[in-house]
Amino acid sequence: MIVATLKPIDEILEKASSYRRILVLGCGTCATISDWGGMKAVRQISEMLRMARSDRMQTHDLKEFVVQRQCEPAFLDPLLNEIRSIDAILSLACGVGVQILSERFPDITVLPAADTHFIGTISNSNVYREYCRGCGDCDILQTGGVCLVARCPKASLNGPCGGEDEFGMCEVDPKERCVWIQIAERLTVSRREGFLDKIVTPKDWSRSRSGRTMRIPDDGITDESES
Repeated sequence: MIVATLKPIDEILEKASSYRRILVLGCGTCATISDWGGMKAVRQISEMLRMARSDRMQTHDLKEFVVQRQCEPAFLDPLLNEIRSIDAILSLACGVGVQILSERFPDITVLPAADTHFIGTISNSNVYREYCRGCGDCDILQTGGVCLVARCPKASLNGPCGGEDEFGMCEVDPKERCVWIQIAERLTVSRREGFLDKIVTPKDWSRSRSGRTMRIPDDGITDESES
């Protein structure tokens, strides 16, 4: 899932201070699962906006709503009635959702209420961990299903750096076990130790988020400049 966190409430209030009629909009997928953008968060933010009183803050006329996914235009149709007579949408979604809302409703200001961090999952300790960085050249079969780009602080593609401590913890991030130790364990259990002897070739970074707007049509990967 896409992992994000809500911005500090003071920042949200500052962004909303110029608008009276606001639609506080949640997202029903990643944001709801990770508890930063579902209806619960929508209601909490709305209550904070209602309680805010200062010289710079107007009394707010608020609406509350959640769509299934803000990142897909087809899921925004239910908003056609909700956006009547509003000045701004306060989006509790990732950066993609904010941009799609802005494209779909260009005459309405969209205020981002969250900061997007990474693609990841939640662990047993209720900590969100980054698992994928969207490099565009995935080859985790060879590394036991572990992404070295996202999970090794040094992105060491061909073997451990040797900096782990006596307990196998990473020297860069002592709270995490060396991912190469995890890779060796997984490949041993699955009887694929031979993969450890294979050279992982350098990534094709032209397929990554390398400063250009990427898109994936049916016939391959291009960037917007090719359209």
